[in-house]
Amino acid sequence: MPERLPPHTHCIQCDNPVPEGEEYCSEECKATYQKRMKDSTRRSWIFFAVVVAIMVLLAMVTVFAA
Repeated sequence: MPERLPPHTHCIQCDNPVPEGEEYCSEECKATYQKRMKDSTRRSWIFFAVVVAIMVLLAMVTVFAA
């Protein structure tokens, strides 16, 4: 009969097994994940700003074209 693995979870960044209750296998993975999330948030805000700018420009064109 195969041995059972001890209770564990997996690293959020690289998916390696880590002891239960931990999120990362190393400080390097933690830093990489945090940087990735920061970059993702920044991209989301930039996308939002571009969409708002386009909507404002379209509204201005519509108002001044009439």
